[in-house]
Amino acid sequence: MPDGRRELLYLSSSDADATGLSFTEIIAGLERAYLAKARGHVIAKPKLSLNLGEGRMRFALPAALPPYSCFKCSGVTPDNHGRGLPHINGLVILSDFETGVPLAIVDGNWISAKRTAGIGVLAAKYLARADSAVVGFIGCGVQARSNLEALRTAFPLRRVMAYSKPRNTAEQFAREVETPDLHVDVADDPRRVVEASDIVITTVPDSNTLRPFLDAAWLRPGAFANLVDLGRSWRSATLERLDIVATDDREQSEDQAKAGRLPYSGRFDADLAQLVSGAVPARKDASQRTALIHPGAGLGDLAVAALLFERAREKNQGIKLPR
Repeated sequence: MPDGRRELLYLSSSDADATGLSFTEIIAGLERAYLAKARGHVIAKPKLSLNLGEGRMRFALPAALPPYSCFKCSGVTPDNHGRGLPHINGLVILSDFETGVPLAIVDGNWISAKRTAGIGVLAAKYLARADSAVVGFIGCGVQARSNLEALRTAFPLRRVMAYSKPRNTAEQFAREVETPDLHVDVADDPRRVVEASDIVITTVPDSNTLRPFLDAAWLRPGAFANLVDLGRSWRSATLERLDIVATDDREQSEDQAKAGRLPYSGRFDADLAQLVSGAVPARKDASQRTALIHPGAGLGDLAVAALLFERAREKNQGIKLPR
């Protein structure tokens, strides 16, 4: 077992923040992981899901890439907002690949926010125009903030369009993220956001009353849409008319679509491993309209958890638990 790994390290979200791990590092780590997947070095299985009714889901995501293996347990509970709790909660267990000894327990919400935003920007490197300057958000919660932070490391953003129901959520988001060099417009019409943006991020939470209200035909030529909400806010048939529809893990996404657990059941032209390895060409010209649907694969959690664990050990962050 590598030196210093005879203790179990617990990393809370504040511990993770204290490491100073940047989105630039996270995106680079994700790209290395998906390139390793393309080369056959990753062992992973599709997400295991439990439907508990009333929109409540529990998930297990396993993946292994030496020298680590990873297991993420997470749950979605839509009505947690009324309890003052996040609607997504989880933990990540990082273990040694050779011995199976657990090395760290990490706050899964921190990992999810960083991994999800990092995956979106990694895909955008291949699917968005490099000069994208306007980003639009449909939904203005935690994922919107995380995605904006990540996007600013890779694109020359000058303007943000924000829509949320209720409007005060978008207004709060605007107050928090606006800077002298980043103007934020709060819109009352989601179509206006989609039509005006080079990059569109949708993070609409699931609910029993949600009906798709976005049309991919509204996307301007050259736009990229990152469907963090799995496409539940989009009219599915319109997405199939886009030039490229990609996903993080084709096997998992196709498996979930067949099982009826993915709102989008159309074709996938590529997954991340194929894009980063060049096995499938990225955007070919400035007019193509593209999209990413990423249910979240265990490899992304592993890549971020491994980076975080190594940085935390370097900086002596976290709580060391005896075995």
